[in-house]
Amino acid sequence: MTPDSHLLSHALQLVQQSLHDCLQDDPILLWQLDPVRNKLRFFSEPVFRTLGLNVPLLFQNGDYLDRTVLEEDREALRDALDKMKMQKHTGIFFRIRDEDGCPRWLIMLGMPAPETPFSYIGVIGRCTRMLRRVTGEHHGMPPESIDWLSSPAMLVSFSTWKIISANRSARDLCGQGENVPLEDVFAISEDLKAAIYEGLTFSRRWQGVLRVRKPGGSVLPCSVMMRPLSQDGQHCLWIRLTPLLAVDPTIPDVREETPLPDLSAASGERELLRLVLRNPQILPAAEGIILSRIFPDENRVSVTCEGTMFTNNMEHVDFPYIGSIAENIVRFSLDSLTVDETSRSIRPIDWALFIPQGVRSYYAEPWFGQNGIRLVLIFCSPRGGAFSDVRGASLHRLVDAFARRLNELDTHRTLRNIL
Repeated sequence: MTPDSHLLSHALQLVQQSLHDCLQDDPILLWQLDPVRNKLRFFSEPVFRTLGLNVPLLFQNGDYLDRTVLEEDREALRDALDKMKMQKHTGIFFRIRDEDGCPRWLIMLGMPAPETPFSYIGVIGRCTRMLRRVTGEHHGMPPESIDWLSSPAMLVSFSTWKIISANRSARDLCGQGENVPLEDVFAISEDLKAAIYEGLTFSRRWQGVLRVRKPGGSVLPCSVMMRPLSQDGQHCLWIRLTPLLAVDPTIPDVREETPLPDLSAASGERELLRLVLRNPQILPAAEGIILSRIFPDENRVSVTCEGTMFTNNMEHVDFPYIGSIAENIVRFSLDSLTVDETSRSIRPIDWALFIPQGVRSYYAEPWFGQNGIRLVLIFCSPRGGAFSDVRGASLHRLVDAFARRLNELDTHRTLRNIL
């Protein structure tokens, strides 16, 4: 091998490693469009979870596009989408604002599918880090990005739990500025801190409902989202507050995570499902709930439905594990699964179970035991897109409590059968 070929080989390895790193940081989604049937298909779950971006809605909902895409990029993106519907080659870089108000770059490419009439294929991917590497931009978050948000947001030191900066909305809401302990904004117990640390460690976010102390002594319930980030070499928390408008003054000022329903009173599986469904603080949009017990080795899942929306409140009805929600969760290492419109799904279980039961959208959360996935709890709605805004809402505590109580009931039933 000549020196030039050695150099070329080394350069190729660097390029390959760089592309590998970029794709790990900024994954891509593959999709297929049928312009005749107006059907959009994704080959993986079409959500960039860390951005809070629902990709199909970019294609399907103009209002969502206007809310999500930066104004200066909207017209170009609409033109690109029109070209795709007309089956023309197209490619575009465009920017969105993530949940924290920071601009993020995405790339979308599309072309007619070779040798497949009336089919169009494409990719959409995050490319912020790749563009920053190319342009040499600083990797940190611009401090002024807090002020881009109309909703209250603040930056807090992870070590001192004091406010580093807050935007105008946060200052107006809390009456607090910089260098103020977070406990002066809302009470944070040691148990809650532990829950926050756990969420930040394993999910890189924590989300819950807290009571914010307003000037004058009044309190306001807010949905609070926290994320870790590094700013100028300092470990920080990015906190975003969303005031909950429907304030009930009789609600106790607990300033904790959403309280769990008392499941100890349930004497059976179906009653356990009813207790969860009747708690509006869990997922208010849910009008039905499904328990899916998972038996991968037997290639089956056992389904029980509860709720007035269902045409048939089936109990312990078996469906194949292959093609189920559980298989999808395990295959793609998902922590949850949201489907906004079952009629556009290609998942077999959606057509075998959900559509016949009148379910148009659902949110599913799994529970894993020592030997793998054991159950999936599925919140259902007869309306499309009912759970599209449940971005990262943590139901882990609820599902864990549900699974523990279900195990207790199973154990009691087994003992009764033996005796």
